[in-house]
Amino acid sequence: MNIKVEEEEEVKEDGAEVEEQYQRIMGNRKQRRKWWKEGILEDTMDELWVAAGVTYSAELAYEESKKKGKRSMEEIVPAEFHKYRKVFSEEESHHLPEHKPYNHTIDLKPDAPETIQSKVYPMSVNEQGELDQFLEENL
Repeated sequence: MNIKVEEEEEVKEDGAEVEEQYQRIMGNRKQRRKWWKEGILEDTMDELWVAAGVTYSAELAYEESKKKGKRSMEEIVPAEFHKYRKVFSEEESHHLPEHKPYNHTIDLKPDAPETIQSKVYPMSVNEQGELDQFLEENL
């Protein structure tokens, strides 16, 4: 996101310039409102620039996490669950499990219809007609 920023400098009474104290955000009202909702701008009269999402404590936590390094799964997961690690491995997730010798069926009642004519949610007569027509044409 590009935000145009205008640097603002104070001028002392004797005419000497002072370092900038803050930066004024340049943008129309709609843009500034959007930035305020996203947390980029503070709700102040001076519209100060806010480093949204970056706080001193978050920065410290990030630096500490970089120092620690990455822990292995054996370190993170308790020992009693190590026998299930194959279930969560990256390699095993790319293919289907092996075929088992037994099959599973769901037996329906003998007088049950083959297809059930039911709607997911109620619609008006016009909407239902349009949906039925669309399905007949496209399926």
